[in-house]
Amino acid sequence: MMNLKLATVFANMAELSKQKDGGAKTVIDFTRAARSIRDFPGNLEDSYKKGTLKCLPGIIPEMYGYLSEYFETGKIRFYEELKGDYSEELIKFIRISGLGKKRIFAIYEILGAKDIADLKEKI
Repeated sequence: MMNLKLATVFANMAELSKQKDGGAKTVIDFTRAARSIRDFPGNLEDSYKKGTLKCLPGIIPEMYGYLSEYFETGKIRFYEELKGDYSEELIKFIRISGLGKKRIFAIYEILGAKDIADLKEKI
């Protein structure tokens, strides 16, 4: 369960970094880390404590730093800052089939739809 939660956080950081003009390399790094975390068969926290987490494919030093921060503090400050500008529901919007990311951000910013229910109401 921890793997899926952290994989989702990293995938969200990738998506939000795209909107914040994060470089392509940064987005790719977050995406690779998310996949490695999602596909890791063991317990991430145990791997972190043993020092083997940084050996996973896609876990470059920057991504390892975010994971370390999470295991030490229970959150990732960079992710909290990214989320500060957008609601959690924005990521759910991004995953709506048939709508591109540019349209999703336009809906979010222009219509002010903050969640799926709000979007349905405004439509």
